[in-house]
Amino acid sequence: KTNEISWTTTGETTKSFKLMWNTGKNGEKITPSDATASSEWSEGGSFKWAATNALSDDGKNGESSRWGALEGKDGFAGSWLQVNLGSSQVVAGVQIDEFEKYGSISEFEIQCDVDGKWKTVLEGTTIGKKYSASFSPVQTSKMRLYIKAAENVNINYMFPTGTSATELANDITDSGTFSWNLKADASEAGLLTICKSTGKVLASTNILKQGACVET
Repeated sequence: KTNEISWTTTGETTKSFKLMWNTGKNGEKITPSDATASSEWSEGGSFKWAATNALSDDGKNGESSRWGALEGKDGFAGSWLQVNLGSSQVVAGVQIDEFEKYGSISEFEIQCDVDGKWKTVLEGTTIGKKYSASFSPVQTSKMRLYIKAAENVNINYMFPTGTSATELANDITDSGTFSWNLKADASEAGLLTICKSTGKVLASTNILKQGACVET
């Protein structure tokens, strides 16, 4: 599949740039600033499996610190754990560690806040220990695990992950057109960035699917 991009940059003294294709594969972990949940399991008001426990790994798969949901009239369906990023960032994956000793999740969605509405970016069944998955990149400041079915809900940690970059060209000039082919197994969706050699991003596209022609 052949892809093409055209661009023009202004205001930079540097005349040689890198063109990068950014996807969710092998993205770096993003550390959230806060976490909230639909409910938090507590014992007598003195002890709580709080949502904020999911902001860190206790190193024991959640044995000593985790988020636990309360069972409602519909069981655990509709329970959710939300992490706030503090600012709008590109998210393209998730890492979750589930504590399964008392039961596990059997159907879930990963949702991101896009323009004030929850958008489902990933659907799944089992999570288990050290679950990791990527999806098409999305710009967001909030992500949540939304549970559709479970016999119990306990999460040691949940972290969004960002994008990782594949270098397409390292000597492009301040304006031009570039065509490329990615491997058949490469991610179909991502975003293009033009960067300095230092890594500073000068321009970025919206989320694209391969085959799109854009101008930045």
